[in-house]
Amino acid sequence: MPFDNANLLVSLVLLQNQGITPDKAVPASIGAALIPGVLGLIVPLAVANADSGGTITGGTQTLVRVPDVTRATEQDAKRQLEAKNLIASSDSVFVDDADVSEGDVIDQDPKPDKFVPQGTTVTITVSLGPKPDSGDEAAELDIIRKDVEENTKKLDQILAAIAKDVNGSPGTSSS
Repeated sequence: MPFDNANLLVSLVLLQNQGITPDKAVPASIGAALIPGVLGLIVPLAVANADSGGTITGGTQTLVRVPDVTRATEQDAKRQLEAKNLIASSDSVFVDDADVSEGDVIDQDPKPDKFVPQGTTVTITVSLGPKPDSGDEAAELDIIRKDVEENTKKLDQILAAIAKDVNGSPGTSSS
């Protein structure tokens, strides 16, 4: 792999001008020497600017590392995301898994450890617990079916009464 001395020197000067300490600037500059072209200068600057909390600052955007919020409660997940200046959005699904409690985050998008701009929406999928028993669902459908049948009969009676009023009583003439 070629070693680009120009990138090494340029990145070291750039990083020092950015106030990056030598303990971060030197390894980042060595990385710059291994990556050809302009990319060799951009990537090490971002890496050197990354703080221990997973934030990269530089240019006009601040990138943050998406925290892993799976297995956290919905409320805790939202707090963790908001602490990183990310926007939390949630979807809820039934989960038939004894190890997953109702209200726990089971998935997220973007995935953990990705760097995204602050203000990015992170969608968390929250468990609603196990799906209701199919026996309960069948009973609910029976109740709904009976209600529909009763209401249909009532509607038929109402329509028959309206038709009778509109057409007149049997045996009467409209002269």
